[in-house]
Amino acid sequence: MINNNAPLTNNENFTPFNLNEWRESFILTMLKLSALLGIPLIAISFPNASANERILFIILYLLLLGITLLPIPYTIRAYIILFSVFIIGVNSILVWGPWIDGSIFLITSVVLAGLLFDKRIDVVAFIVSLIFLSGVAIFHSIGLYTLRSAASPVTLPLDWISYIFDFVVVGSVILAALGQFKFAFLRIIQSMQSALQTVGSERANLEEKVIERTEALENRMNQFRNSAITSRAIAEIQDINELLEVSTKLIAEKFDFQHANLFILDEQKKTAFLQASSSPKGKELIEQLFSTKIDRKKFAINRCASKPCHNYIRY
Repeated sequence: MINNNAPLTNNENFTPFNLNEWRESFILTMLKLSALLGIPLIAISFPNASANERILFIILYLLLLGITLLPIPYTIRAYIILFSVFIIGVNSILVWGPWIDGSIFLITSVVLAGLLFDKRIDVVAFIVSLIFLSGVAIFHSIGLYTLRSAASPVTLPLDWISYIFDFVVVGSVILAALGQFKFAFLRIIQSMQSALQTVGSERANLEEKVIERTEALENRMNQFRNSAITSRAIAEIQDINELLEVSTKLIAEKFDFQHANLFILDEQKKTAFLQASSSPKGKELIEQLFSTKIDRKKFAINRCASKPCHNYIRY
């Protein structure tokens, strides 16, 4: 017996790439690494950090730990990560000004925004960072704000201009690269998914054809097997009347016919006499000595006078 349910190949079905699932996996990996490395980083920064910075670092760590362990929606996790990285950069610039690369954290927030969101949140993050840097530079240059670290070098307006210019150049390049990368990446994903769908559709059609051919082959094998069984059963019968009766019965049963009738032609081959039938109606016709003329041109039995007869003979 052929198994129609067997797969066409042993290969597992391809799973289409899901960008949202990849992002969720990526963000969870980042959070786990942050939770793992956060404690030693906080321990290293504690001796040189102020009391406010220590409180800030502890709050951010607990916040990241919470969104790592709790079942929080993806969007909330992503925004909290962006906010945490941005706050670290803001704190660094407010304390040291342009002398310690707090802009690295701002650039990192721009990159993460581009990776974690479909919409151009990276552009928003870049603009917000630029406004913040420009505001701090202006307030510090006109004397309305003083850097919180007493150890920070003297900062001139030219230093701020150079710092902001570098940030704009690097940020613009990253934004352009992220835009091109996301566009190309999404096109590749769409092409792959389209190709996988086409392959899946063709495979399904091929499997359907194989099943149809297999069923046809099984039907043919069943017919051959039933023919052999019928022939063997008939060959063992010696009585002619029993032979005719058993033949029609076996043919109807083995080949799934509603009824089977057996006719015998006269010597002139012009009249067919019903001799055996598997159905009660046919047996009644036998008792009535049913016979019918043969139309040689059409190779079929003539229709009855009152109503058509549904038994045909071809020879």
